[in-house]
Amino acid sequence: FNPDKDEKPRALPLTVLPIGIDIEESWSVEELKVEPGEFLFMYSDGIPDSTNAVGEVFGNKRLLEQLTRSKGQPANLIQDEVLTAIAEFTLGAPQFDDMTILILQCEQASLFR
Repeated sequence: FNPDKDEKPRALPLTVLPIGIDIEESWSVEELKVEPGEFLFMYSDGIPDSTNAVGEVFGNKRLLEQLTRSKGQPANLIQDEVLTAIAEFTLGAPQFDDMTILILQCEQASLFR
């Protein structure tokens, strides 16, 4: 996701089963070039599946809107803003799934493998 460009966020292609599904599963290797200003936002399904008191889910659309509003922020603030948006959306409804976020930001040209 590069919030400084007018492009939509890019979803990565699925290359394997989700982590933890099957210990016997093999992994493939993919390369992704992350340009300066871009960040890679990885998350568990508990983020978009966060549910409010009336059963409405936070969803990927709200997540993308929040990431767009967080443009230019360092990774720790992006994380805080996403979690705050979820907390405000759920309004104290019980959390039913884990919520895991990993953000990789690029300040210089690099290659993540």
